[in-house]
Amino acid sequence: ELKDELLSNAPEAEELRPGLAALRMDGLVAFVATVDALAVECAGETAQAEAEVAAALLAYGGEVRGVGLAVVDEGHHVFARQPNAALSGQTRFADAARVRQGLAAFL
Repeated sequence: ELKDELLSNAPEAEELRPGLAALRMDGLVAFVATVDALAVECAGETAQAEAEVAAALLAYGGEVRGVGLAVVDEGHHVFARQPNAALSGQTRFADAARVRQGLAAFL
């Protein structure tokens, strides 16, 4: 919802891919993402084990890099497991600790 609102109201907002948007202002960039989109963006579709996620994050060269602050809304959903891939909004990682690992690597 926030992503859609930003894209409709901010002239410098850009949807990078489904679930991931960038809002550019005064030389700064704010990213708004679902946890699923962020995980796929930075760790790929298949990484699950800690070593796989760490390797994917190390190899990541995309735009979501060097983030200085992360705000997690609805944390009880973000750090919950959603095994049904058809339902978005919760982490696809079997171990929700991978979400924290990813956030720590970005910051």
